[in-house]
Amino acid sequence: PVLERYCSGCHSESSPDGGLSLGGNISSAQIVAGLVNVQSARGGQFKRVVPGNPGQSWFYLKPAGQAATAGCVGNCSTSVMPPAGQVTPTPAEPRGSNQWSASGAPPPTP
Repeated sequence: PVLERYCSGCHSESSPDGGLSLGGNISSAQIVAGLVNVQSARGGQFKRVVPGNPGQSWFYLKPAGQAATAGCVGNCSTSVMPPAGQVTPTPAEPRGSNQWSASGAPPPTP
């Protein structure tokens, strides 16, 4: 629900900004497969989600507002997600992705 609420407008299966689909008619398993250990399109050396290491996970750094100071090298879009003017998550919601990543980024259970 969090991804659908804040991310799927730009990151849907029909219009996946940065090659990342986070909502629409796509399963949770497909979303996780597109995140875990996948190189970020605009996050330099960072992967989208590094299991057990949210501080190295672009998927956490962007919404947490830490991308600009993370030391990204190369093709780096360090703006905070969601973009200015969009509905933004509560402080607890990025912590949820942090906890998921820190716990090893397990796939959803059927």
